[in-house]
Amino acid sequence: MTATAIPKSPYSTRQVLTKIRQYFSRPNARYAIEKIQVGGLTCQYRAPDGSKCAVGVLIPDELYSRAMEQWEPEEVGNFLKSKGILKENVPDSLLRDLQSHHDEEAMAGSPMSLFIEDIARLEKEYIS
Repeated sequence: MTATAIPKSPYSTRQVLTKIRQYFSRPNARYAIEKIQVGGLTCQYRAPDGSKCAVGVLIPDELYSRAMEQWEPEEVGNFLKSKGILKENVPDSLLRDLQSHHDEEAMAGSPMSLFIEDIARLEKEYIS
């Protein structure tokens, strides 16, 4: 598991995408999913095995709470902005898109390389 610390300065949109791409490019990177009794699988910001989802990568360990699992990506983004983790101009839609792509690829059992390609497309959309 890779620890997430509070950054010295807030992440820009480019830094958010870079941090998430780097996390999921690690050898043995895993989607943050958990088996549940009803419905099979669920995605989480942090899974019990320590893996993280796209938005979960941005949550510093000392600020993470299990209660966040009920929050929408935009709510997590607003919380992280209020704590100085994200710059105010990081679009809520980026966090929603990252989460959607993560969850879709995880539920489909896709190789991590497909999620990395999704991130590359989002980089072109949000940074270019």
